[in-house]
Order: sequence, then C-alpha cells, then structure tokens
Amino acid sequence: FQLGDERSKHIAMSQIHRRSSFRLWDDTLEMLELQRQYQAFVKNQVSSTSSACCTDTASVASGILSDLVQYCMAAMSAGNRAGHSGLSDILQESRAVFRESQHYVQAKLEEDIKRNARLSLDEPVGPQLQSLNDDAAFGDRELELLMAINHCMDRMIATRHDMSR
Repeated sequence: FQLGDERSKHIAMSQIHRRSSFRLWDDTLEMLELQRQYQAFVKNQVSSTSSACCTDTASVASGILSDLVQYCMAAMSAGNRAGHSGLSDILQESRAVFRESQHYVQAKLEEDIKRNARLSLDEPVGPQLQSLNDDAAFGDRELELLMAINHCMDRMIATRHDMSR
C-alpha cells in the first residue's frame, strides 16, 4: 500500500508500533512463564535428588501457570496493557526468576558432584544406569525449556528491532 502524506505515514507507523507492542507483551509473558517452568523443574530435581520425596511436576506447573495468570490480570488492570510500566515490571520479575533459577542450577550441579564422588566401583551397575537415564531425561527436558526461552527472547529482540526502525 502507498501512503501519500506525512500524516498518513505517521498514523500507519503508530498502528504498526501498537501491534508490535502487543506482540512484545505476549512474548514477554510467554518467556516469564517458561522461565518459571524451568525454575520449578530444576527446583523439583534438586529437592528430589536431595531427599526421597518427589513433587508432581504437572501440579507444580499448573500452580505456576495459575499464579502467572493472576499476576498478568493484576498488571493489566493496574494500567494500560501495552504500557511500559507493566512491561518493565514483568521484565524485572523475569530477571529475578532467571537469577533464582541459576541458584537452583548451581545447587543441582553441587549435588551431582557429591553424588559422583560417593560412587564406588563395587556398587551394582543397575542403579548407576538408572541414574544415567534420569540425568539424560533431565538434560533433555532442560534443553527443551532453555530452547523455548531462547526462542522467545529471539522473537522479542526481532520485535524491538522492528519497532526501532
């Protein structure tokens, strides 16, 4: 389509920018939800390896999702959905969740190092193979979540780049 005068160009660019800000908002919320899933997943793995009890991952994820929905509803009712204050609050919470997730990752690594140090050559092979299978499954799920988070971040970067033009 062709825009003749400056006013028409400005109106078209404003509408494009507004639509892009909604896309940025959605990507930010999706990234926060994925980061919370990752945090719960790693936290569950740390707690299950350090103690005998295991938490149901599906119930943890559904609880996190309901908390996220409540948080988003509160953020949207507090101000404009595309407003920068709501978006900056969510980005700040996303950074906090990321930092806390890194602490859980560090704790998991320390537990894995301690577990490997306790192993001896006299132990049966079956439990060691099960432990390797569990570690592989954890690594696969961790990689899946991290790839989804990175994909959201890539979309956010592309959207911000488009908005800056």
